[in-house]
Amino acid sequence: MSCVSSCPSCSRSCKVICFDDSDCQRVGAGTCHAKSCSLCTRTCSGGPTTCGGGTGGSSGGSGTGGSGATGGGGCTPDCSGNECGDDGCGNSCGSCGVNEECKSGQCVSTCECQGAELQCASADFTIEQCDGCSFQPIHCGDYCTSNGYAYSTGCSVTGSSLLSSCRCEKGGIGDICGADEQCLSGECSGWCSKDCEVWQDCDGKYSSGSNVNGFFNTCVATNAGSKRCFPRCATSADCADYPGTTCKDVTTTTNITQKVCSL
Repeated sequence: MSCVSSCPSCSRSCKVICFDDSDCQRVGAGTCHAKSCSLCTRTCSGGPTTCGGGTGGSSGGSGTGGSGATGGGGCTPDCSGNECGDDGCGNSCGSCGVNEECKSGQCVSTCECQGAELQCASADFTIEQCDGCSFQPIHCGDYCTSNGYAYSTGCSVTGSSLLSSCRCEKGGIGDICGADEQCLSGECSGWCSKDCEVWQDCDGKYSSGSNVNGFFNTCVATNAGSKRCFPRCATSADCADYPGTTCKDVTTTTNITQKVCSL
């Protein structure tokens, strides 16, 4: 609409109070931004009408701004303090980057996490590491073995790195292993082992010299003529972590009959 001839003088207001776009659309004043409609309005005797920047004119008036909705600079954009969103005149104050959204004129992150956050997610030692925006699950057991360790004994958020947070451990004597580098002894035979003379040479790294499975180790003379450390057992079920072995009676180097996991 334009100001009609019966309204030769209109008072202009660019601060029409609004709460959403519908408040502005009812009077043809564009969109709502910061409680102000984006197009100026003039109040005439016949009610509010949207006018150009001229002094009043009709639809083809001779004013400086004509009858356009925003003509003659009738709307002044305002992006003060805002980095995104509407500028008050139907244009934009700026756009946000990847993984960001505009809230109240500011770009805010939509990411679940920031930086190198870690959290211990479950009892099976799964760490959730932030990849910069979202958490990615990392199983500590898999992580540790792929990085030259025998296993993980747990996970914690207090570590300064994924390695310490997963509590990666080198294997002691009798502990499960898949490569020499995973053992403190530097020798893996399905379990971490070494040469020995007596059973005391085969102490594990856990309570009272036991291995990770809670059994003690002992020293056994092998068919090849060497003396090596073997993990003890009660039944073949105790040897499940050592592929291909069963629980067998053997004579130790100190002439004691004991059960060990063996091929």
